[in-house]
Amino acid sequence: MVPVTTTIKVFGQGTQWTMGFNATILGWHSNHAWRVPMTPAQKVKPTTGFDPKRVSQGFTGLKIYSHFVKTLWDRTSVTNFSCVLYLGLAEAASTALIIGLLNNLLGPWVSLRIAPRSSRRPVYGIYPVWDRVQFQGEFNATIRFRIINLVEASLAALIRAIFLLIHGRYHK
Repeated sequence: MVPVTTTIKVFGQGTQWTMGFNATILGWHSNHAWRVPMTPAQKVKPTTGFDPKRVSQGFTGLKIYSHFVKTLWDRTSVTNFSCVLYLGLAEAASTALIIGLLNNLLGPWVSLRIAPRSSRRPVYGIYPVWDRVQFQGEFNATIRFRIINLVEASLAALIRAIFLLIHGRYHK
């Protein structure tokens, strides 16, 4: 069984974000980085059309993806985790409320999901920027899993998709 080490990095400020990853398998290294593109909602004027079939497909895809992630996560260890955000809304009360909310969401997630699997103490923080509108952050994570675990998680997701298709819960 061969361990795979993956490092994910996200950095940005405002509308300029960069994402990248580094994978190491048996001494072979692969590095990729890219600038995060604008979302379609930022490029075009929103429409009022609503397609329930597309929404249903989206939820089904999300179920399959979350099953894949959960299966893989159960067999993953975290070597390094760091998440630091700087957030400002140019108004102290609003900034404080959002910072408190995000800390209440991120803290338990790091403590209950990341820390038990981590070989090093996770680092995280959400810091206020009081005098201007700003959203800046850096996320670094190094996770380890075996290739066979990736194959198992993929097969489990495929079986789940087939089950949903057979029982009519998946719409083409």
